[in-house]
Amino acid sequence: MPDDFGNNHREIMAHALALVDLHTLPGPGSVIGHGSKVEDIHRYCGFAMESTGQIERAIQTWERLVDILQHQHLARRSRSVIARSSNMGPGHYPEEEEKSRIADAYDSLGLARMRNGNLNDAASKHEQCLEIRRAIYRPSNLHPDIALSLNNLGLLYQALGKLNEALDKHEQSLEFYRAIHGPSEPHAAIATSLSNLGSVYQELGDTDEALEKYERSLEIYRVIHGHEKPHSNIARLLNNIADVWYSRGNFGRATELFERSVKMLRSVHGAGLAHPEIAITLSNLGLVYQAQGELDKALKTYEQCLKMYRAMHGHDWPHSDIAGSLMNIGLVCYDLKELARATESFEQCLEMLRTVHGRNSQHPNIRAVLSNLADVYEDQGKREKALAMHEQITAIDKTSAGSSSNPKSQN
Repeated sequence: MPDDFGNNHREIMAHALALVDLHTLPGPGSVIGHGSKVEDIHRYCGFAMESTGQIERAIQTWERLVDILQHQHLARRSRSVIARSSNMGPGHYPEEEEKSRIADAYDSLGLARMRNGNLNDAASKHEQCLEIRRAIYRPSNLHPDIALSLNNLGLLYQALGKLNEALDKHEQSLEFYRAIHGPSEPHAAIATSLSNLGSVYQELGDTDEALEKYERSLEIYRVIHGHEKPHSNIARLLNNIADVWYSRGNFGRATELFERSVKMLRSVHGAGLAHPEIAITLSNLGLVYQAQGELDKALKTYEQCLKMYRAMHGHDWPHSDIAGSLMNIGLVCYDLKELARATESFEQCLEMLRTVHGRNSQHPNIRAVLSNLADVYEDQGKREKALAMHEQITAIDKTSAGSSSNPKSQN
């Protein structure tokens, strides 16, 4: 089944690209007569490209969809005005519905840009999305779409390191959800907002507040799904709580919770199934083993993670998940002094990241693997190669204000 899953991803991608080529028209104005068909095709293709890791192509598709929807909206509004002024009928058209679809397209574009590391541009798209949604749902603005936009902005501000702004947006989102669903109602959206707040508090170093938010979120999910019933939401919160204990240096407690999370996820998704949630938790478990100096265990866990991602995405298909596992394997091999294997893993990781993010991308993970390659080349006595890596790092630092300052980190 895993190999078939990878093949299916490639088939989906080929089909999506064929659809885009088939329905690519000279400009946004030429799609008016095609109605929702072209819009649906672009949405399908955008999601298909993202699912196969082709983020640049997905961004282009979402940008085209935004242009199409905006052009359609302006054209229909002009027709409506003309119809009313010429007494040709009411000239009514579903303006709010169209604006909502434009907002949805901005939302998808922002999420894709966030995945590609273009965080400032992603924030701009989500702010445009929020502005449109607030205009649609005024005066109360009490709508789940607005709460979702606030949540997405919170995630973006956190990724940008604007933690106080992230906290504000997540608190607003939580307030909206409680007003919509009831302050005491156990609802998944409220649990998600609490979990996101926990993540920001954790990054701020307030691990007590982070634990409190995570545990409240966990309790809501247990009420929703059942205290003893395995569920991915519960497993995800166990993973988050384990991460707090990991950051506190309590590796024993972290290991216990990560292992419980993996066991629960395998119960939910199937013991032999390749699933992203299982892979992510395995990666976290590997980090704990690595931190405790259990390098053989860490390597074995990372190898399981890599195998799982390759089964999901295709063995040689370029994807950031696969690149992340290669990075982690390279780091463990470096610590084990297996320099040849570390070099191979880092080089494969670099090539894959450049395929995913673009050859000239300044993505922080590209900077990270360049730094790791410089270290391993130095240890192998390959000074010219190490210097070439440092030159590329300098070029990234000059052009990217948000470059990572921790070259040994990989999530």
